[in-house]
Amino acid sequence: MEDNPYTRLLETMRGEAKEQLPTSYRLGKVVNVNPLKVSTSGIILSGDDLLINGGIARRTKALSMSELSGNLTGTFHGDTGNLAISGGSMSATAGIEGSLAEDDSVLLLSLEDNQKFIVLCKVVSL
Repeated sequence: MEDNPYTRLLETMRGEAKEQLPTSYRLGKVVNVNPLKVSTSGIILSGDDLLINGGIARRTKALSMSELSGNLTGTFHGDTGNLAISGGSMSATAGIEGSLAEDDSVLLLSLEDNQKFIVLCKVVSL
């Protein structure tokens, strides 16, 4: 059978793509939430080992309202946040809890030859 040049080209492209695209996904288990520590393949990842999807991370959010009038009453709950009211405007910052808890399973994507991992999302069983 003759050597097909298109087959050789396709094999070369696949080989190059394997070297450039991250393809290593793993499951991990959250060991600690703050600071975040994740166990996978017998090792504990933390600090500079991890990047995290901003939608599941603990974060601070700025809020604002304008053209307010009347009385404001209420209770501020939580351990983080600031509230300012001035001249009919209100601004606040609040800590938003992440969606991860201890013992949660997470999907990890490895980068840099398994030196850094992205926590992509929380995974659950049905």
